[in-house]
Amino acid sequence: MAYTNGYRAYLQKEDVSRVQLRVPKEIVDAIDNFGIPKGFRSRNAAIIYLIERGLADAKKAPEHGLGNRSDASKAE
Repeated sequence: MAYTNGYRAYLQKEDVSRVQLRVPKEIVDAIDNFGIPKGFRSRNAAIIYLIERGLADAKKAPEHGLGNRSDASKAE
C-alpha cells in the first residue's frame, strides 16, 4: 500500500465523486514513483494532478478522437 511507502494521510474537505479504475500494477508503481518523491499527500492526489495536467495538455493539442491514438485498442 502506498501509505506505508511514503504517502502521508490527509482529510478530504471538498465535494468529491468516487471513480473506480482497474489499471496495470506497472501504472500504479509509476504513479507512486512519481508522487512519493514529489511530496504528494496521497496516491489519489498524485493521480488527480496527473489527470489535470493531461487534460490541460489535451486542450492545447489538435482535435483528434480516441480512434486516432496508437493505443486506442487498449481502451475499454
